[in-house]
Amino acid sequence: MKKTFLKLLITILILNGCSASKNTEEIRAVWVSYIDYTQILWGKSETEFKQSVDEIIEHCLDYKINTIYLHASAFTDAYYDSEIYPTQYIEKEIGAKLSYDPLEIFIEKAHQKNLRIEAWINPFRSLDKEKMNTVPDHYIVKQWVNQNSRNVIYYKDRYYLNPAYQEVHDLILDVVSEIAENYEIDGLHMDDYFYPDHVDDSFDLVDYQKSSQKDSIEEWRRNNVNELVKAIDKKLDLIDDDLVFGISPAGNLQYSRDSIFGDVETWVKEEWVDYIAPQIYFGYTNTSRPFSSTLKQWSDVVKGTDVDLVVGLAAYKINQESNNSDSKEWIEDHDILIKQIQESKEMSNYAGYALYSYHSMFRGESDDVEAVMQQLEEIAELVE
Repeated sequence: MKKTFLKLLITILILNGCSASKNTEEIRAVWVSYIDYTQILWGKSETEFKQSVDEIIEHCLDYKINTIYLHASAFTDAYYDSEIYPTQYIEKEIGAKLSYDPLEIFIEKAHQKNLRIEAWINPFRSLDKEKMNTVPDHYIVKQWVNQNSRNVIYYKDRYYLNPAYQEVHDLILDVVSEIAENYEIDGLHMDDYFYPDHVDDSFDLVDYQKSSQKDSIEEWRRNNVNELVKAIDKKLDLIDDDLVFGISPAGNLQYSRDSIFGDVETWVKEEWVDYIAPQIYFGYTNTSRPFSSTLKQWSDVVKGTDVDLVVGLAAYKINQESNNSDSKEWIEDHDILIKQIQESKEMSNYAGYALYSYHSMFRGESDDVEAVMQQLEEIAELVE
């Protein structure tokens, strides 16, 4: 009977031109990252922190933003009261806890204003050596470092959790459970920190050779990440089926698949995620990844599935010079974000957009912030 009702509900949604999404209105999101915490948390009293959160929420409301992707874990650390990861409320050392819980305060205040909060985690990226040295020894990642365990690898400039091992997956799943079971979040949002960028065989060839896999090392790596994504989806469904689960892959689909081993097409095909939020941080004049064709590529990925498309847009590029082929466009085109949102609305499975990042929109240099806010005002006027 329950399945019959569900099928009827999905049919009604489709007939009314809606996707069978867990979200019932357009997502208008902003990423609030650990970078913002350096300004609103370090050295601040609870009262001062609450005032900063109120300011962030009011900015969101002023510009019709209804969802915040809020960093809960950026470097196998925690911006909440965690028993698993060291709390990154540092003044002098990692692990020095405050008398209040930033995530709890953020969620409470956001929900009072009908804003959604999704806890944002970076799965495998960890700390650099200097910060890892300050982590107390009772934390499991530090224990792995001390034991020279293959579960954590120092590569180039920092430590990374090794996706090849079940113990690592179990740790990340414990973090997911800790957040989802203890906080009234609306979903879990995962960034694209899987394997290190353009990782070479020195990272994990020994692990690959020990495995029973007969696939190439590239396919083996993709499968390692896939197993975690599938497990997170299952874990969240067991905790609360209403929680959404989304991943924000790099805007370059080939880079995601071949350089950091994020197999987005499989996640979508298997519907392990409720949405993807590709970081389409390109202008129309970008010579390698022009916005329109890149957007169409991502729309084709989700077409014919129940996975939503939330388009990640580069608010941080407004008024910024760079050596990219589209640099001039981001300075001179005062409607670029508006045009990109309007074009995104025409795509298959479009569910909304997300702007990176809060810092660039409201806390950067005054001239840059003014340039961004001019577009945000026009974007807000598009909301019915």
